[in-house]
Amino acid sequence: MYELLLRNVTRAPVRITTFVVTDVATGRALLRLTGNEMKTILSDGGDRGQADELPAGATGTLWMDITVASDAAPMRQLMHDLTVQVGEQSVRYQCAPVEVDAAPAIRLGSPLAGSGWIAADSCCLNIRHRRARLCMNGTLCLPQR
Repeated sequence: MYELLLRNVTRAPVRITTFVVTDVATGRALLRLTGNEMKTILSDGGDRGQADELPAGATGTLWMDITVASDAAPMRQLMHDLTVQVGEQSVRYQCAPVEVDAAPAIRLGSPLAGSGWIAADSCCLNIRHRRARLCMNGTLCLPQR
């Protein structure tokens, strides 16, 4: 689970048409989203909802969840490729490789004992708690992380 911050520095809306995450070592695509699928992971500005377009001058967040087999070799670097539509022009961006933290994942247990409890607003595509961004001391933070 991680986030990518995007900035549209153009004077026009930018629509992300294709997004691919690749394991640098193997070249294997771990995630590929196109068209309306982008709405599941993109939110613009302070909105926690879903979007597939960044307005002119806006900042957006890609909320990433990539699942791999538990016995898979650890990844060291990820590459992110975006194809965007600006007006009639299609442009492809390949971002710099991103290092993957090698620290073991934290294991969490059930927060409540007994029966009758329902877990809601948990991980993944949830749009409320996970996507709650706050500005603290001039820095954009994700306090739920």
